[in-house]
Amino acid sequence: MAAFVDNCPLEYKPGVFIRYMDMKKCSLLNVSIGVTYRNNWQDIGFYWKSRNKFVSKLRSEIVALGLTYSTEVNNINIVGSDGIPKALLS
Repeated sequence: MAAFVDNCPLEYKPGVFIRYMDMKKCSLLNVSIGVTYRNNWQDIGFYWKSRNKFVSKLRSEIVALGLTYSTEVNNINIVGSDGIPKALLS
């Protein structure tokens, strides 16, 4: 991502900031990633275009690395069948 930011000097200032926020059960890593935009906030369209470009590149890199996450499987035990539709019991 740093190389991507460095290759777009009109849109971003050099440097990507990564902060590791949290890790849960060794399966989920929360990070905060930030860049500094070069625009002067008067052209909000340019800001959103630059932001979307960065997020799209980040997503493509995550896919290329094969990083995935899925929620844990939660087992549901049904105790008793009173009031439960038959479709749910089969």
